[in-house]
Amino acid sequence: MSVKYINCYGTSFTQGGGFEYWRFNGIKIAYRGLSPMIANTHWEFSWPCQLQKFVGNDMTVRNYGKCGFGNERIYRKTHEIINKPDFKAEEHIFLFEFSDVGRKEFYHAYLDDYVICNYYFNSEDGETILDEEVDRPRKFNQLSLALDYWFETQDQEKILDYDLGNFREHMKKTTTLRNTISTMSKNIEMFLSYLEFNKIQYVIVQKPFTFELFNWDKLFKHRCLKQDIGSDMKDSYMTIWDETNPYTVEDGEENEFEGIDDKHGGYSWAIQSAKRIFDDINNKFFKNKLSQNWEGLTYDEVKKAISDNFAQHKKSKSDNEVFEQEFLKRSDKQTLF
Repeated sequence: MSVKYINCYGTSFTQGGGFEYWRFNGIKIAYRGLSPMIANTHWEFSWPCQLQKFVGNDMTVRNYGKCGFGNERIYRKTHEIINKPDFKAEEHIFLFEFSDVGRKEFYHAYLDDYVICNYYFNSEDGETILDEEVDRPRKFNQLSLALDYWFETQDQEKILDYDLGNFREHMKKTTTLRNTISTMSKNIEMFLSYLEFNKIQYVIVQKPFTFELFNWDKLFKHRCLKQDIGSDMKDSYMTIWDETNPYTVEDGEENEFEGIDDKHGGYSWAIQSAKRIFDDINNKFFKNKLSQNWEGLTYDEVKKAISDNFAQHKKSKSDNEVFEQEFLKRSDKQTLF
């Protein structure tokens, strides 16, 4: 067996976004016992981590996903690996979760690092970028700027806060939806062609939601999972919110706002996604099939563990209202998360 590394690229859905247990007590208590939660990173609950459990110790799964970042970072970080003098294509498998429009990477000369600008298009004209909401923090603005959404230093935050206005003006003057879709489609096609030219083993686990490539099915469809991992999360109600909600969709809309308010993929989604990816790469790249080293957990098993954790913690609270404020997003949409 020649494969040594499985390199995973993507957004917060790959990094393990939503599981900032070192910042949010609700996550830490809800998922107690499902993972040690000791390193203060997203790794433990990410689908690359679950994939590592499935493949075992014969190869190393590396997670290059990063919250808020998009396709330009995928191109850059992939090229860094392939361009190394000692790189051997047969030793690597690359997995790509592509982002949609609304993410633009810049090199920041003063910080000597790359920053990401996240933005939204105006729903009224469908083309221009939304203006700012001046009363919202930089990271949660309609147009935000970040170096690392959860790990910036105070000095880095001050620099980015100061620069936000300049980046906003630049984006408003240079960006339209039509041009963004055209550019993203062209860049993805060139990037994938570069991979094909270098005989890279890769799988697209999530296509961009918005792109225009007339020859996609002919050239690249065989490189994709049969169903994007994002579709699993939405169609099967497997977000953190769904997972921590004691009710199900069958219980009625009045219970819709229970649970921790986060629409990232839940732990069961990460496990299911990793299992589907494991099966796919096993069929595509290994003549001598890999042994599955972990059985994983089902959605029901994860949901029951969370429910038990809630119940146990609730018993320790003398005031039920305190418990609800600490954990649950109620119908009045008040939450600590």
